[in-house]
This record gives sequence, C-alpha cells and structure tokens, in this order.
Amino acid sequence: MTHRAEFYGERDRRTRAYGVRDGPLERPVAIAAGDDAASAPAGQICILAAVNMVARVHRRIRLQIPDRVLLVPSLVPASSLREAAEVLAAAIDPYIELAAPDTDVPTLAIGSTEGSIHVGADGFAAEVGRAPVAVSEHPAGFFGGGIGACMGAAALLRLAVGARPVFRRVSLWGFTEGVEAQAGPRRSIGALDVGDLVALIGAGAVGSAICYWLRYIGVRGEWEVVDRDVIELHNTNRGLGMLAADAGWSGGIPAGEQAYKADIAASLIGAQPVRSWYHEWAETMPTRPDLLIPEANDHGVRELVGRLGLPLMVHAATSEMWGAHLYRNGPKDRCVACLFASARNVHFTCAEGQLPTADSESTESESGDAALPFLSGAAGLLVVAALAQLEDGFLESPYNHRRLFLGDQARGSWSNTISGCEHGCRSRPRPSVRTRLNRGHRWTHLDSPDGWNS
Repeated sequence: MTHRAEFYGERDRRTRAYGVRDGPLERPVAIAAGDDAASAPAGQICILAAVNMVARVHRRIRLQIPDRVLLVPSLVPASSLREAAEVLAAAIDPYIELAAPDTDVPTLAIGSTEGSIHVGADGFAAEVGRAPVAVSEHPAGFFGGGIGACMGAAALLRLAVGARPVFRRVSLWGFTEGVEAQAGPRRSIGALDVGDLVALIGAGAVGSAICYWLRYIGVRGEWEVVDRDVIELHNTNRGLGMLAADAGWSGGIPAGEQAYKADIAASLIGAQPVRSWYHEWAETMPTRPDLLIPEANDHGVRELVGRLGLPLMVHAATSEMWGAHLYRNGPKDRCVACLFASARNVHFTCAEGQLPTADSESTESESGDAALPFLSGAAGLLVVAALAQLEDGFLESPYNHRRLFLGDQARGSWSNTISGCEHGCRSRPRPSVRTRLNRGHRWTHLDSPDGWNS
C-alpha cells in the first residue's frame, strides 16, 4: 500500500461510512472567490474556512482566488490570501491536487463571481443561492462568513455526489432563517469576554472548531482547554484546527509525533492546555471556572459536569441528518445529564450525518453515519455566536435547544425547542447551593430569583 492510499484509507474512513468512497471523493471540485470577497475580512474568513472544510473531504480542488493582502489570521504561515489557501489545503492533505482539469466542475463561488453554488455574507447572516451573493462590509461579518462557509461546503459535497444542494438564508443573530434572518446590529465584535476563567472540556471536532473560530475575534480572561487525547489521522477529517502533521503525517509520511488535542486547540487562542480527562481536572482545579463548555463524551463527563454546580453552560453537538445542535444549560434549563438521557434515540457524535447519494461506489457495509467537517464547524460557530449574544437576548430566550440543519431542505434550517429536567433530577446542586459555590463568579446572579427570566 502506498502512503497516499494509507493516508486516505485512514483519514476518510469516517467519511466513507455513509456509502461514498473514492469515486466522488476523487472527482475535482472548485472554490472561486470574487474581488469583493477576497478584499473584505468577512470574505477572507469565508474563503479560508471553505478551503479548510472542503480539503478535508475532496482530494482534487481548483482554487480560483484573487491574490490579495491577507487581512485575517491564517492557520498556516502566509503573506497573501491565495498563498494562505494553497498552503492550508496542502497542510490538511499532503496529497491534495490543486490543479484540477480545465473542465466544468462543481464550483463553490464566494462573493461576486461565477459558480455552481453561490455564497455571500452580511453581518451575522449568510446566504447560499443560485446567483452571485455579495459579501458586505458589515463589521460583524465574521459570523456570516463563517456560517456561509459551512453551508457552502455542505452544498458542494451534496452537488459532488449527485444530491441536490440546499439554497437558504440563515442568521446567527437570534438564530433565524429566511426573511427573518437579519444581519444584526452594525457593531464590531471584540474579544469574547464571558468570564475570568473559562474551561473548554474536550478538544475534538467541536472543541477544535470553537477555538478555530475564536481565534478570529480573540478572548479575554483565562481559558483552559482540557483533553488527554492525542490527534489521530481520522480526527483531521473534521477538526478544523488540526493539520496532517498534528497526527504524525508530516510531509505525507506517517513518521512524526502525534500532538495532543489540548495543545493544538489551546494554541489557537492563547489558552492553557491541560492534558487530563475531565474528572482528573475537576479533582485538582485550583479555581472554579465562570463558564464551562462541555464538548467531551467519554468517562461519564455529561453526568459529572452537572455536579460541578455552575449556573451556566453552553455547548454544541452534531447528529444524524446533518444537524448542528446548540444547547444552553442555565438555572431553569435542562441539565446536561437529563438532556442526553432524553435524547437516547438521537445519535450524537463529534460530527456525524447521513448523506443521501445518487452515486455510491462503496463495497463496505454502511454504518448510517459519517464524519463531516462542516457539521463540527457549524456546531463550534453556534457556540461562539451564543456566547457573543449572552448580553443580547440569548439568556432571555425561552429556547434552550437550537438545531441548524445543513442537509434536508424540507425540514427547514432551524428547529428550536424548550426543555426542562426530568422529574426528580438530582444531577446538579440546588440553586441555593450553587449560589454559595459560585459566589463572586461571573454568572452567579443567574441563580437569584430575579436573575433568570421565566
């Protein structure tokens, strides 16, 4: 077996789980950018994120990107936008072919340029359409550019395998769609300030995506990223902050040292990496965090985090049918343990989803799920958008479970629900106990009678 075959055999095994193997993955696709997108920070964020996600699935990509000064942080060293895109694609996949045949191929067009699928952004909103969609100069365009990249990468994969792409407009401002999908207030998004100490538990697919998006706006306070796992090659097909070299595949040869997930994710935002499992960290932590983002699944972490007694947690997951799920766990919301206990019939993973295809070449048995980078990317961005709106209505909304669907158009883009704990739940301390435990911390006031709207 050649190194190329070994690389794709391991990296893409979760992608192939839904029945599409080498044929569709080997077919060339393209990403094209208009001058408006290439010259604006929001457009550059959308372009680089699209390259990031598409390169984790497709093996032959034609990049048609104007050579512009780089205006946003890059995951790889680069001096221009075009160089950042090309170097990033090769760092994700050392065997990727960037010179596709000069023929018509499925093309994701960002901004005012020609293509098969068009993506644009305006503040917190993004649109995937049949005709060119502009990228505006809205100061909050980071969010629209990011979610536009996720929707565009999903639509491009659907088109590449013979399924219909989904055209829609969504907004992360208030989590709306269609005519209600507004750009949001015209103000810049500064460094995220949600606590003096914030703990991200789990640096896998969604945790990595959270840090990937956060590096564009920065964070205030101290952040800790807790995870004891090392990066495996198959993790790189869905972890937006992970490169092939992080899994030991430097230069396309499996001879390097594997990096710790916590180290790589923490480096994106200047956080403190903690190479521990949650229960090990919780037993020795010197200071209680103001906010906890639980993105781990193993060692009973979902039950354990509730016992910590924090007044607020925000987190995300992905599920089958191409869903990215955002959760809020406040004083009157369902706790993490009850949340997942009530969802036993929903298969939650790091980044999974079913893909209906008209062109399956798989000879393996299908597992009914697949790891997809745009799902973890969308889930991570939902967390960042929610944290950015803690003072702008997110805490007042009765909806504590929001789902963004990137696949089936018939079900709509968003599904919002309200859920409380199971009767007799004892998975977290009483409010009076939580108030004593968290006295002096950022969100302690939420446990007071007037601190959380009914």
